[in-house]
Amino acid sequence: MGAKLEKYLAEDVFADSLPAGDLDDTRARTSSVRTTPRSGPPPTNGAVPTDADGASGGSRRSTKNGGSSGVGSPATNGSSSSAGGWLSDLLGGGFSTRLGDMERQRIGVYVATWNVGNSPPPDDLSPWLGAAGTHDVYAVGVQECEYEPRAGFATCEEDWYSTLSEHFGAGYLPVRQFTITPLTNDNAHQSCEDFFKAMAAGLTSPGEIRMSVFVRRQLHPHVSCVEHSLQTCGRVNGLSGNKGGLCVSMRVGDTALAFINVHLNAHAENWERRNADLVAINEGLRNGIEEFDVINQMAHVFFFGDLNYRLELTTEQVKQAVARRDWDALLRTDQLRKMQREGSALFGFQEGTIDWAPTFKMKKGSLDQYNSKERVPSYCDRVLVRSFDGLAAQQTAYRAVPEVLTSDHKPVFAAFDVECTMLRRPLCGRPCSRQLVLSNLHGEALEAQSSVEGGARSYAYVSAVFVSPSLNTAGQSGVASGGTLAAPSWSGEVHVALPDMADALVDTQHVMVAVRQKRRACVLERLGEAAVSLAGLRGGPGAAPRHFRVQLMRSGLPCGFLCGTVCVR
Repeated sequence: MGAKLEKYLAEDVFADSLPAGDLDDTRARTSSVRTTPRSGPPPTNGAVPTDADGASGGSRRSTKNGGSSGVGSPATNGSSSSAGGWLSDLLGGGFSTRLGDMERQRIGVYVATWNVGNSPPPDDLSPWLGAAGTHDVYAVGVQECEYEPRAGFATCEEDWYSTLSEHFGAGYLPVRQFTITPLTNDNAHQSCEDFFKAMAAGLTSPGEIRMSVFVRRQLHPHVSCVEHSLQTCGRVNGLSGNKGGLCVSMRVGDTALAFINVHLNAHAENWERRNADLVAINEGLRNGIEEFDVINQMAHVFFFGDLNYRLELTTEQVKQAVARRDWDALLRTDQLRKMQREGSALFGFQEGTIDWAPTFKMKKGSLDQYNSKERVPSYCDRVLVRSFDGLAAQQTAYRAVPEVLTSDHKPVFAAFDVECTMLRRPLCGRPCSRQLVLSNLHGEALEAQSSVEGGARSYAYVSAVFVSPSLNTAGQSGVASGGTLAAPSWSGEVHVALPDMADALVDTQHVMVAVRQKRRACVLERLGEAAVSLAGLRGGPGAAPRHFRVQLMRSGLPCGFLCGTVCVR
């Protein structure tokens, strides 16, 4: 270990800013199933248990601590542009800027997805996951991952998690691994009654959607607020767990990351059901601040999996375009791109350039042959990202891996460089001599979720997200004055206490804003949520407020705008 790295770690730069127990979020949550949380740091030997949670449908969460066509080897094409990522940065080989209370540090993030096809994977996963050591964070999501385990393993789940641990080696630790459950073995169970009978008879097995997040061992002590949640959808109103989404969220320093692995409804004609799956998943995942959708409160959200959106072409048309390597012609008919343009799925998410052939439906054992008697070859397997305004996850690679032959899907991976804010001194306990003030608030094109009787009121709820959840504060505006639901305005100001910190650190923060609709019976409905950047704000006498206009989101869909001014007093 180099002298610079030893000095950096000896300073305990990030650990000082983390209160005891922050690595495991133990705040109470509303959930259909909850396991007893454990607080405190991970075991000193670095051993982090894996976990698999089971429940009978709906959204469940756990707070257990866990601490060719597109040919390209992840070891070369997928590596971070900063070579060794976080370690390389500390040793002077990458990007790092130190500014008073904080340091901006670039880390390498690797996101991998694969529909395993319920077949044993190859012994060597390096064509897909690359050589261990090139990135700082690995998020691995799989679907249809239920196969006969190797000798020595009781379940496929144990086999799969062990396979990943062996691949990444001693230099990485899992922060969370879990599986969607349950899943009926017999697809004939098409009613709730049949499903519960199957459960009573023991005809259930671990689900097929799995998620694993690994971090470099040296980075592990500086990861906090690790949470996971899941939402089922699919057969029997989601009880079967054959479709759904898993989410792992965490903070690296003061920067929140979320990884969401999904398996959506199949078949070309079911695009509306896929859209509905996305809405259900966004509503069901409840990491972080309970009142906000996950995708609206994390600095960077990586959304990936077997999304199952199809190409609206014939099989012959797809094959002809593949032979010409005319990827643009294929993507012009891609259902996901169409849904994004219409604002009906994954609005605001970005995707890298696709310059490889469709990843489904392949002939098992074949490099590039399609089994297309019933299914049109399509780009089912995707990786997308969404970041707060003013932030960016710089994509350095996006590839399919045709060399893996065991499934009817080809694996896909994407690599990113992500800038994280690392605090050098804690914010906890600091005095709050200034306030963040939002004023002149008004909405544009807001839509209610349901009809309201008796003239509903709307108000704004604001929460500032800092490195520790205990610093989250909230303010509320005055009662809406004038206007209509389509264009409400608020006469009051929203005040949020701001801990004393350097302006450069204020620049890195975002404030969560939610607009709620209040009925006469005091029932609140979400109208939308957004993050307002504090970049460029300077406090003190005469400081001018800055205007903002942010896109409000609800359940992953756009739902109007919130406008106003923000300043520091």
